[in-house]
Amino acid sequence: REALVATEDARFYEHAGVDYRSLGRVIVKSIIQQDESAGGGSTLTQQLSKNLYPRKRYWFFSMLINKMREVRTALKLEDIYTKDELITLYLNTVPFADNVFGIEAAADRFYSINAKDLATDQAAVLVGMLKATYSYNPRLFPDRAVKRRNIVLRQMVKYNYLDSARADSLSRMPIELQYNK
Repeated sequence: REALVATEDARFYEHAGVDYRSLGRVIVKSIIQQDESAGGGSTLTQQLSKNLYPRKRYWFFSMLINKMREVRTALKLEDIYTKDELITLYLNTVPFADNVFGIEAAADRFYSINAKDLATDQAAVLVGMLKATYSYNPRLFPDRAVKRRNIVLRQMVKYNYLDSARADSLSRMPIELQYNK
């Protein structure tokens, strides 16, 4: 949970489904300044909304209409579920590498354990994989997966979920998969 929040939505516990500060940043950087590296403005709850109700194509303004649907659905989800339930729902609707859906299946596939038994470094590998499931697949690209895991660990330090000494120690460890096909 902490790896996910630190990496995907640092203000997750502070907003009610929409992070207006991030949304403003994306609007200014991507639309006004034409900066394609502005990053996403969607919260975990908005991403969950998109996972549950995939985007549709409309004749005009598809992106705007879809974003508004995601915002409305995210606000409703936040009214119904606790933050921990939203994280659980999110982690069970996202794809991981090797055609695996959900954190429990990913923990079993890559480490042959239950999700609740993941060590911090293992959780960081799986969360890191969410950015690009193929490119950061630890079975296919272990070097890339290590670099991405270390970014997740640094994010955890940045948002006070992990102390820097522990992160440094974990960053030096190799990824040791217990792959379970």
